[in-house]
Amino acid sequence: MFFVLIPDMPSFLLFFVCTRSYSELVSVDKALHILFPFLPLLWILGILPPLDALFSWLAEQTLVLVLGGSPLATDLRLVCKFA
Repeated sequence: MFFVLIPDMPSFLLFFVCTRSYSELVSVDKALHILFPFLPLLWILGILPPLDALFSWLAEQTLVLVLGGSPLATDLRLVCKFA
C-alpha cells in the first residue's frame, strides 16, 4: 500500500491506492511461457491448424456456442454475421 499525492490538488488531499498481487495471473503467465515455445512444433506436426483456419474456427464456435447462431459454410457469411 502506498499514498499518491496529486500535484494539481491541494496538499491536504491525499489519495490512498491499494496495490494487489494477482496470483492467478502469475500462474497463467507461467503456463503460457511453457506453452508458447511448443506452438511451432504443434503446427508442424499438424496438431494445431494454421492461424487463418484457427481464427475462422474460433469465430464460428463463438457464433454457435455463445451467440446461439447456426454453423455457416463460408467465411464471408461468418464475417457478415459478426459485422
